[in-house]
Amino acid sequence: MSSTDNKPPLPQPGDTPSAPEPAPAAFSDKNGLPDEFFDDEQHSQQPLDLTPTTLKFKQDHKFIDLRPDFVIDVALAKNSDSEPFNLSNVNKLITALKNAGLYVEIRQGSASSLLVFVKCSAARLTRQYYYSATKDWLYTISTTPPSEWNNEESPDLTPAQKLRLIYSILTAPPSDHGIGITPDIGEWYFIKSIFPLHNHELNKQWIRRWSTKWVIDAEDINWIRNHFGEKYALYFAFVQEYILWLIFPTVIGIFTYFFLGSYSKFFGVLNIAWGVLFVQAWKRKESSLAFKWGVKGSSILETPRPQFVPESFKVDPISNEKRGYYPNWKRALKQLAFIPLALGAILVVVILQMLSFSLEILIGQLYHGPFKSYLALIPTGVLVAVIPVAVSLYSNVVAAFNDWENHETEDSHEISFTQKLFSLSFLTSSGGLLLTAYLYLPFGHLLRPHVDYITVFCQSWVSNHFASPERFEINSNRLQQQVLYLMGTAQVIKFAVSTVLPYVQRKTVSQAQRITSKEANPFNDDHEEVAFLEEVREQAREPEHSVQPEYQEMVLQFSHIMLYGIVWPLAPLAALINNWIELRGDAVKICVDMRRPIPSRAESIGPWLLDLKIITWIASIIMSSLLAMFSDTYSEFSMRSVEGYSLVNSSLWKILAFIIVFEHGYFIWSFVVSFVVGQLSNKNQIKDKQARHYLRKISLEEEGSPVTVTGELKNFKVSTVNPSETVWKSQEQNENALLKEAKRILHRVKEINNPTPGETKKTK
Repeated sequence: MSSTDNKPPLPQPGDTPSAPEPAPAAFSDKNGLPDEFFDDEQHSQQPLDLTPTTLKFKQDHKFIDLRPDFVIDVALAKNSDSEPFNLSNVNKLITALKNAGLYVEIRQGSASSLLVFVKCSAARLTRQYYYSATKDWLYTISTTPPSEWNNEESPDLTPAQKLRLIYSILTAPPSDHGIGITPDIGEWYFIKSIFPLHNHELNKQWIRRWSTKWVIDAEDINWIRNHFGEKYALYFAFVQEYILWLIFPTVIGIFTYFFLGSYSKFFGVLNIAWGVLFVQAWKRKESSLAFKWGVKGSSILETPRPQFVPESFKVDPISNEKRGYYPNWKRALKQLAFIPLALGAILVVVILQMLSFSLEILIGQLYHGPFKSYLALIPTGVLVAVIPVAVSLYSNVVAAFNDWENHETEDSHEISFTQKLFSLSFLTSSGGLLLTAYLYLPFGHLLRPHVDYITVFCQSWVSNHFASPERFEINSNRLQQQVLYLMGTAQVIKFAVSTVLPYVQRKTVSQAQRITSKEANPFNDDHEEVAFLEEVREQAREPEHSVQPEYQEMVLQFSHIMLYGIVWPLAPLAALINNWIELRGDAVKICVDMRRPIPSRAESIGPWLLDLKIITWIASIIMSSLLAMFSDTYSEFSMRSVEGYSLVNSSLWKILAFIIVFEHGYFIWSFVVSFVVGQLSNKNQIKDKQARHYLRKISLEEEGSPVTVTGELKNFKVSTVNPSETVWKSQEQNENALLKEAKRILHRVKEINNPTPGETKKTK
């Protein structure tokens, strides 16, 4: 008899058991794990309870969901050189899970891991819900008073709320009513990861629905919030809002492209105005969503990172609880120490781009030997081969610096890391365009008198296949070609690499493993569980998804439109098409190529909003300088490049004056838009204020309140009298006496202002 014969089978769709299991079944076998994993004596002393975990079965005409809430991937060994894993660690994990009110079942994972399936009991989930609701109430995040909470029945939770609460049970510290599991850290070093399983039916509905819709509406965003949490709902809301706002510059760009051409001042002014409007509109939109979803201020309740090392513990002035504390000024000093490294990385990238730039000119215009078509690929090869390696090394150093900064929460740690990479990513994508715009196009004609010297040098030191051309011309369309590649071809390649390639790789690897496997069921799974467990193992191998790189991609694209939209006015159109596809591609990527995200709350897109504002300001300088240099001479580019004239026909002072005027216009417009948008009413914010006002009215109406809703004191009695008050009271006059005194004073004032003739003479 196989080792799986005694294992409780996982129910399949359509099964109708005679009676539901009232309690977890007892541990009865090895669940497909290797014999050397078990210590018989310890195993007999530490029985483990299991419960059915997956799929759905129909009972009394209702579908009961038996899928596990979370899967914990446990390593059998820390690494290939370590000793076999100790079963006592598994026992510690199982005990902690069961003590927390969770049901547990174990199956084998890969050849070096096991899978712990976790299902939360209704009672434990309800308690965790009220723990969270109480904390939200105390920190003024929630506007639902405790008097309206119904503790007689389980709360009606969305899938995202349920997963978020259960994840907090697993990972929150004991002080926050959690187990405190920290994967791959400290005492939980043997845990590789914790992840929820995909709901493939919901994923199919999501992809099918979005693939047939032109516009993602509020209902779709709310669906994402209910199933993936506010963080992902906010990301998709941002991209959809960005897509809708791109319609305006797309229409203006198409008109400009066909009727005005590149470097149009008309398009430049409208583009800057649009950018400022979009940033302010999104700022208002995200605030409205935060109030609507009830997460405004929720960032204050983020769980500290397990790696966070407090310097001391201080009492929170709000909650009166002890919290780990690390001085902000120390973290700021560490961040300042990163600046030299960032400048060094930027310098390396600039040198590489200038080297590639120079090679492109030499090979393209001066080299006339064999294999020219192949050698022309060297400049691109330098960038493609070297820069990713340099960025990878830079990323590793950034990760070390980021850990050294000792961030308190996961969100701040992740955002800090992404922001450090953003500056280099911005320069990597825009560096070549800046070199073309500020070196090659304005000063490229100066190379013409020196081409012969450069050719002789190359013939002496490199190859005799270099020769001076009959007429050296600069490529006046180079900047347009670069922007076209950046907004068109590069986005197609990036989409294929980030969405299509991972899917193909995963399917290829999975198929190769099936072919090379000697057994159809190498882990000796129960025949009813084989397909399900194989799916779980595949999800365990999938990478985690993060919205931060997705934000970075959108912000970089926004920067390209703002800075170089005037060069190729169809850039907004290319971005609009790309983002429409990208939005749906992100949904597919999350459902197919990545683990299911763990839901979490978010009230803002974080520092990316500040990045958008900074980009609009930088664009006011870059775009205005390009307009000042090239708008008047663009129609003469071909003639000027042939004749060897500069493509810039404006003095430096004229260019600077244009930039200053344009930038000040940007500041004025930003102030006006910010002021006007700030005056507009936000219905969700108003509802939130109404709810908070109502709560305060209710508290005033309570029996213990000393005042009424109108501010009147209840049962007011005077206990003491001030001595000065006694004197005032004794000398108090009645109303008639006071009125008589007022008349006397008024009569005297009239006499002073309008004296009689006799009185006037007396005065003289």
